[in-house]
Amino acid sequence: MGNYYSALVSRNLVYELRVEVFNKLLRLPSSFYLANPAGTISSKLIFDVEQVTAASTDSMKTLLRDGLTVVALIGFLLYSNWRLTLILFVVLPPILWLIRIASKRYLKLSKGIQKTMGSVSHITNEVISGYQVVKNYGGQAYEAERFDKTSKKNLRQGMKVVVTNSINTPAVQLLMAIAMSVVVWLALRPSVISGISAGEFISYIAAAGLLSKPVRSLTDVNQKLQKGIAAGESIFALLDEPEEEDTGTISKALSGQMSLDNISLVYPDSTVALRDFTLNIKSRRDGCIGRDEAEQASPPWLIS
Repeated sequence: MGNYYSALVSRNLVYELRVEVFNKLLRLPSSFYLANPAGTISSKLIFDVEQVTAASTDSMKTLLRDGLTVVALIGFLLYSNWRLTLILFVVLPPILWLIRIASKRYLKLSKGIQKTMGSVSHITNEVISGYQVVKNYGGQAYEAERFDKTSKKNLRQGMKVVVTNSINTPAVQLLMAIAMSVVVWLALRPSVISGISAGEFISYIAAAGLLSKPVRSLTDVNQKLQKGIAAGESIFALLDEPEEEDTGTISKALSGQMSLDNISLVYPDSTVALRDFTLNIKSRRDGCIGRDEAEQASPPWLIS
């Protein structure tokens, strides 16, 4: 039942986030779509939302379960013999330093993975929507090479995450093992165990040994948390985008003429689509002729 309700919360979170992001996309101005490739936008809706969910449900479950276990075990160790337990706190600063370095690395790599996933989605959307152009002009080899390069970037970013985790977790475990070895060595000295019964000594060593597993789990969950933080930054940056102001009014069917006087259209990359464009439409049916698709599409897009 616990897994069911956890999954229920997780999937509902995915649903709520996706609906909110999609509704936001419906209210964003055209300038946003001109500045961001379609694949990058769809990646936020599909990939980033899943990463946030993993961080907010799976990671929180691990943090609560193993975090409380660590607190309880340390409390028992302090109660049993606070002098020996203080030795465990000696390795706390270097462990926190390792986690801090790894967190920055995870966050940077997670943002890189999101970027490459957006590129993969963008290339895929382009090929699917323009498959006729690819076939007609024999662009299969070019598109395959472009997709392969982007996928390799994604692969390298993912492997860097694996390498970072493979170094960070054993390093933390090594520091814990060193501290535990010192504790056991001191605990076996006659001056230390003279006032401790055999049962208390065994209980202390057993509790200290149980720290290893939850500490490892807490170290591993840092990777998911940083992925979720990076994805959350991406999603909430989109949700914070200014919406398009609707200042128009609903009117009856147009009659008479429509005029555009000396209108210019410049894209975000400084490409000039129209300059000093003037248009007078007097009839109900008019056509638009241009040298290419961009010239033909710009005036109707500007009017709409």
